[in-house]
Amino acid sequence: MSAVTKLINDLTSIDGNETDVERKSRLLTILAGGLLIMTVLVSLWSGASLLVNWQQAVESGSLYIFITTVVTGTVLVGIHLINRYVSQPVAGAVFTLALIVIFSLADTPEQVSNGRTLLAFVIPIIMAGYLLRPYATFVAAALSALIVAGIAISIGLLPNVTAIAVFFAVALVTWLAASNLEHALHRLQEINRNLDGLVVERTFELERTLAEVEVILQSIADGVAVFDKDGHAFRGNQSFVELVGQPLSRIRGQKLDSIMGDAVAAEDRARLLTALREQDRSRENMRLGWGGRTLSVSFATLRGREGKVVVLRDYTAEAEVERMKDAFLSMASHELRTPLNAILGYADMLKLGAVGPVNATQTDILQRMISNVRRMTNLVNNLLDSARIEAGKLEPRLSPFDLRALAEDIDGTMRVLAEQKGLTMHVNVAGDLPPQVVSDRERLTQVLINLMGNAIKFTDEGSVTLAINCRDDHKWAISVRDTGIGISEADQQRIFEPFAQAESPYTRKEQGTGLGLSIVRQLVELMDGTISVESSLGKGSTFTLVFPYRGA
Repeated sequence: MSAVTKLINDLTSIDGNETDVERKSRLLTILAGGLLIMTVLVSLWSGASLLVNWQQAVESGSLYIFITTVVTGTVLVGIHLINRYVSQPVAGAVFTLALIVIFSLADTPEQVSNGRTLLAFVIPIIMAGYLLRPYATFVAAALSALIVAGIAISIGLLPNVTAIAVFFAVALVTWLAASNLEHALHRLQEINRNLDGLVVERTFELERTLAEVEVILQSIADGVAVFDKDGHAFRGNQSFVELVGQPLSRIRGQKLDSIMGDAVAAEDRARLLTALREQDRSRENMRLGWGGRTLSVSFATLRGREGKVVVLRDYTAEAEVERMKDAFLSMASHELRTPLNAILGYADMLKLGAVGPVNATQTDILQRMISNVRRMTNLVNNLLDSARIEAGKLEPRLSPFDLRALAEDIDGTMRVLAEQKGLTMHVNVAGDLPPQVVSDRERLTQVLINLMGNAIKFTDEGSVTLAINCRDDHKWAISVRDTGIGISEADQQRIFEPFAQAESPYTRKEQGTGLGLSIVRQLVELMDGTISVESSLGKGSTFTLVFPYRGA
């Protein structure tokens, strides 16, 4: 039964990719086949009647019917052969003409010209519009009208004008319907052709893109592997294979935990798998030992689907450089600071006359020595601090302390320097500050001494001011304001960069390394704060530090 249903669907469905000839040929096959089956059945019935009772069958017209069905069947078989092997338009024209002739001979002349058989001529008129071109329906209507009129005149009757008008009305309707159908099918074929072309184009572009992605993936120096939503690897590049020391055939289908195996310590495996599972972006670029290498691991979620991309970078050389840097910092901290502190100590002893009296000239020389040693010590300290911050080795030591006490310490340290230059120093602490805040007091003191020292250094007259106040319920601020030379707008964008200084004759006179404000910015950010500057040339500068309130 399903085979019959499939056959019917195949015969009756419209394929937008069929040409007009193919579609009309299939329609003609259906019509001719159906009529042939009916003809065979009628032929068998009339033949059986002749065999049972020849005389009665002849008198009843069974012989005429038998001959007609045999001839009709032969014609239908011929039409099928023409349709299949010669030309569909020829077969369609023969089929239409055969229908008209058959209906002309199917009944008495009276019935054909003015009776029940007139209705049968509508069939070839309609079929002509669908089996041939749409305008062929008018040809079939005209031929049918001529035959009907000729038969009527031959038996002495007037042609049935109404029936002939109906023929042409049916032809008009058929022409409209067939034309619209052909137009719709042509449009559908055009759309299908465009879609086919688009599919081919998109397929080509997709294949090209995939090829480009594969080339890019394989050319990446970092190891890249892609895992599906269940955590199984299904793609990787050659660098990943080399870094993990396993062939790609073994990596495919494995979970990351299995790929790591014993080559990665259990603690590192747990950290990485937890970060992947929780999509913890803060743990990206974590470093772990993998076999004899140090690898940096980062990851990302696949866009539009569930899965992960894991990227491994060989960090072995960088790790060795960091180890050497740490060793250098440790050495420099001891080997540079120790002799400088010794020189400073002996110079102070000589200046104080610990080993004998010194005259004014000697005192001046010793003071210059002390100043330069202190400058060198500050430079070494700044360089070491900068290196530690960049290496991530300098961590803030957070503890609660009183801002008022901090302000008093800064006042006691810096007021003498300000008064030596004839400057007025102001310290303003707001009354609404909490009793204590949590931060790194030692590093904050270092920052403020640096800022206050700059303010005093670059101010010849006027004042310097240290102010501490509340910004809002969540932040507190410290500002250092002076009435000195000021900073141009262009220089304000670069003074926090390492080894950068504002450009002016005064700054060239006051020598410096340009590391101070860079260290200040890094230390402030290390304590989760921000630093900003407001300044105009000749009108002084204001540096503002803002920090969040937080618990101990």
